[in-house]
Amino acid sequence: MRRRPAPMVTTNAPERVRNLVYDYDWLANMTDWTDDAGVFYERSAGLLTSGSDAPDFNGWEPTHRPSAVYLSTNISDAVGGHSATEDRGGYVWLDYGQSGNVVGMTVHGQCHDRDESTLCEDLNPGTSSVEDRKAALEAGCVCAQEQHYRYDWDELNRLAEARRYDRTGGAGPWALAVQQRYRYDAGNVRMIKETIDHGLSPFAAVTLTPYPGDFERRGLVLSTMDGTYDSSPSLNSESQYNVGGARLVWGTDDPRT
Repeated sequence: MRRRPAPMVTTNAPERVRNLVYDYDWLANMTDWTDDAGVFYERSAGLLTSGSDAPDFNGWEPTHRPSAVYLSTNISDAVGGHSATEDRGGYVWLDYGQSGNVVGMTVHGQCHDRDESTLCEDLNPGTSSVEDRKAALEAGCVCAQEQHYRYDWDELNRLAEARRYDRTGGAGPWALAVQQRYRYDAGNVRMIKETIDHGLSPFAAVTLTPYPGDFERRGLVLSTMDGTYDSSPSLNSESQYNVGGARLVWGTDDPRT
């Protein structure tokens, strides 16, 4: 079945990443993740701020979780003065619900100074709250590529729906790009995953797990005539399951099979 990964929010490095460096705090939370090519988000996350790293952290506040990542960025102090074209890097922030699940994630890439008097730079993470840093990055940076993800959870903490919205140029409305829906049986096993692509070549594809175990039918379409799921030549429908530890895949280009 054909797959369409989310477009990159950063530009690729001229050479492959060779080195990745990780740092951790006293709670084993990752605090820094860098690569030698500086490919933010796609290869590394820069400076990561968890709940316990924020100067305004309050352990009694239910929305402050010590090991939850709230902000990551490789944008630091602007070096070399103002520049309307220099790529300063990017930043990501995450939002959590009362249940502790991520309900939103916003990714900003290829950011530059907003204008000649406004620098795209991060505040001091040791003295500034996450909210203040987010506000400063939003006010000072214009980002060429942005993606916003929303996650809906059911009463059993199961992912019910996920959506991705895209925006370019740092302004204007967010456009719904892709959404995925999940349905489960009484045994808490996922039975249906529906993917709806709202891009230039929109399509809707369904993955079924009709039997217990590792059997799957991927790339199906829902018939509006009788409510059944049919194979799709354009989606390259597949049947997959494990036999003796090996994954077998059958593809079809015949809608009758």
